[in-house]
Amino acid sequence: MLVSAVLAQEQGDAASTAPSYSTCQRQFLDALVPVGRNASAPMVDLIDPDTPEQDCIKRLCLGDYATCDPIANNANDIPYSDMILVFSDEFNTDGREFGVKARDPRWTAEDIYYFPTQDIEIYKPEQVTTSGGHATITMEKLRKPEHAISLQPNGEKWDVAKNFKSGMVNSWNKFCFTGGYMEMNVKMPGDDKVPGLWPAFWAMGNLGRAGYMPSTGGFWPYSYNECGKGSNSSSAIPGSLVPDQRVSACRLSPEDPGYVNRSRYGFEEGKARNSPEFDVFEVVVVRGIGSETSQTLQMAPLVPQGTSWADLDWYVQDGVPEGVAYPGGISFLRTEGNQWQGRWGRPGNEYQDSLSAISHLNSTFYDSYHTFGVDWDPGNYLRWYVDGLFAYEINANALREITGNVSGEFITIGERMIPMEPMYMIFNLGMSRDFGEVDIENLQFPAEMDIDYIRVYQRPDKVNVGCDPPDYPTSQWIACHKKDFMTNPDDEILFDECLSRAFAPSTVTASMMIALLSIVLFFF
Repeated sequence: MLVSAVLAQEQGDAASTAPSYSTCQRQFLDALVPVGRNASAPMVDLIDPDTPEQDCIKRLCLGDYATCDPIANNANDIPYSDMILVFSDEFNTDGREFGVKARDPRWTAEDIYYFPTQDIEIYKPEQVTTSGGHATITMEKLRKPEHAISLQPNGEKWDVAKNFKSGMVNSWNKFCFTGGYMEMNVKMPGDDKVPGLWPAFWAMGNLGRAGYMPSTGGFWPYSYNECGKGSNSSSAIPGSLVPDQRVSACRLSPEDPGYVNRSRYGFEEGKARNSPEFDVFEVVVVRGIGSETSQTLQMAPLVPQGTSWADLDWYVQDGVPEGVAYPGGISFLRTEGNQWQGRWGRPGNEYQDSLSAISHLNSTFYDSYHTFGVDWDPGNYLRWYVDGLFAYEINANALREITGNVSGEFITIGERMIPMEPMYMIFNLGMSRDFGEVDIENLQFPAEMDIDYIRVYQRPDKVNVGCDPPDYPTSQWIACHKKDFMTNPDDEILFDECLSRAFAPSTVTASMMIALLSIVLFFF
């Protein structure tokens, strides 16, 4: 139902006048008509009317790498295409709150301890504020420890006390998108001299709620649609600690271990479901080097030891275009392959392969705003941008089937995928010795990460927003596994009703109803 219709129902005669849409909102509604997405119209209100009219369009090169390569091509010869705004938050309203009780239509600020990376801080909603036209996440040193809950993989709730608190915000189960360009304009916390702060902006598949480990187990960081060949422990490489894929491409009978009644959740038979992750930026300060950001696609299953997507000879040998490229290497970013080496001599560890690049920043990223973005074409490529400069690409050629000799045994991992799932956005400010040096004694607190805006653009002919698209539904799985996704009864507002029968995915889910409710409340 269109927003105008909802308002008319709720407000009677007061809604006789049609709502006034901004230029960007009208552009979005117009784009829905030819692709048959009128049912997504309620999402129009997740486009901030404060977004300047000149920013309703983003122009990017959307061809293959050979077409868009800024090194091989003259700038005037690169074709650019228009993408339209489908989501924005300009953070122009002072005093916003983001805790779950605030019912913000776009964001939820978490109240958790983030156990997966053994963080030094806890996350609290009050650490995320808005004033002066931007949002701020504040890392604060506490006089006495404060507590938060960590939801463990087995469902246990641990009470964790820490001497620091900060903020983590996400759009989980409220706003998701499938393909497009996501961008943040941000000023980094601290400076480029003292290591320890870890600001990040990233995306994950909606079937996993970041930090809620029962929800992510068996989904994160898979992006895989093969039966076997790494989808379970019996076919994974030795030493892999990635849990078996929870909903794999294998067609199972009810009596088989791991069987899932897919029809109950609207899942297709023989189609795996995943919660992949890509990181727009994760910024650290490296002592003696300065500030740098990693730009990463996290991936499972793990490929065999001794193989690597970053081995350029692999592409030459197989006669295909390279699956990774670093055009930012010729700019001030000096983009290069990430030299971090995990257990198998490549970026990653026992839980994930990290298809990663490093771009080098400077002191201006700490005293002024800069943009970071990723252009995501599902199944085809991911492209990272910094201040509009094309820095790094991963494409499907980096994820081809690969066979390696492991202790005399040949192990094959099938083709992994550039993410296909509906993804939500996350931004946070953390500290973790798992990610780098933390110089607690010399860091200055409070430390603030300032966000000017967050925007998402999509191709006009490929508008796909919402967390429950028909081809990759998520609503019923989440609703029927609520205990995996929540630590607090207040979180009930984030869930749809669990149905006991097979269903067709609805285009109006809890995320849309939250957005609509916020509009209704605004008029009262």
